Amino acid sequence: MADFIFHTTRQCFIFDVERNLTIFPLMRTIRISLRSASEDGDRSHDLRNVGEEIHCHFLGKGIAEVPDMDSGTTAIHVVVSATRHLGTVTAFVRKAIRRYGLSEFVQVTRVDGSDLPNP
Repeated sequence: MADFIFHTTRQCFIFDVERNLTIFPLMRTIRISLRSASEDGDRSHDLRNVGEEIHCHFLGKGIAEVPDMDSGTTAIHVVVSATRHLGTVTAFVRKAIRRYGLSEFVQVTRVDGSDLPNP
C-alpha cells in the first residue's frame, strides 16, 4: 500500500510505508526510423514531413510532441504525454506514414524497447 504518492507531468513517485521509492514514467516515446541509411534521400524529407504533420495535429492538445526534427534526420521521436494516449498517437502515426508512402521504409518502435507493429 502506498504511503505517499507524488505526481509530476512526466513521472509518478510512490513512497511506501518503508520509505522505498518507486518511479513510474507517465510518458512514452515512439521512435520512427528509416530501415536503411541508404534510403535517407527523399525518404528523409518525407519522414520529416510525417513528423511535422504529427506535431501540427497534436499541437496545443497536450497529448504528444515531436521535440527533435531537423532536415537530415533518419529518425524522429514522438513523446506521448501519457500511456493512455499511446493508442491514439500510434494510430495517427501509422496513418501519416501510410499517407506519405513510407510503410515499407520505416520501423516504428517504443523507446523502451518493445516493438510496435509496423503500419
